[in-house]
Amino acid sequence: MNAVYREYNQDMAGVFEILLKTILFIKQRSLEELLRSFHEAITFVDKKSFKNMHFWMHAFKARALLLSGEIEQARDCFEYLEKIRGETPLAPWYLSDYLIGRFMFAMHQLENAVKMGDASYGKWVQESRLWGKKSLKVCKKFNRDRVEAKRYMGTFHWLTGKKRDALKWWRLSIETGEAFNMKPELSRTYFEIGKRLSEPNSPYRELNGISAAEYLHKAKTMFEEMDLQWDLEQLENLISGHH
Repeated sequence: MNAVYREYNQDMAGVFEILLKTILFIKQRSLEELLRSFHEAITFVDKKSFKNMHFWMHAFKARALLLSGEIEQARDCFEYLEKIRGETPLAPWYLSDYLIGRFMFAMHQLENAVKMGDASYGKWVQESRLWGKKSLKVCKKFNRDRVEAKRYMGTFHWLTGKKRDALKWWRLSIETGEAFNMKPELSRTYFEIGKRLSEPNSPYRELNGISAAEYLHKAKTMFEEMDLQWDLEQLENLISGHH
């Protein structure tokens, strides 16, 4: 019995190490490291038959691919997740990253449709609304992804022309980030607000009395403090006009 207990404890210690490392990678946007470590992590998880962790690891992989610009690979990963989703009960902790990822993917497609004037606009509005609502519902049960979900919901409203509603959701994202000291996601909310308010056709130039330029400066300062290199690159691309 003691040997079984020790083996179980070792297995769970291995799982928690993978879990914490993967969350850290996605929050730091260390995307290459996450994708490099994926094979080793998924091999360990599958060897131990942890189906919920198998699902979760693929959700992180899909998000990393999407953030890396590997859109088709991310799509394939989400399709795989949709197929296996019913194989095991998933607690909100495991489900949240999948739902956020689906929301992010739909938003990426929606923004492309807006830019191109594409006929798929209506489809991606519906998809974004669906996954956004599901993300927010799950996020009510724990804090980890709440700042991010509210930020994306703000951007969804911005892209669909409901600019005032967008400001409301971004305020909520800021309030949540400040209340729970979630600095990486709070800094990304500052960046998103600065980015959108500085658009040429933006009807608003400030939020909570703070200008677009000030939000971008706040984001830059926090990115530098936390050494968020991926985010600093996004900021540099915006400033140089490559977004």
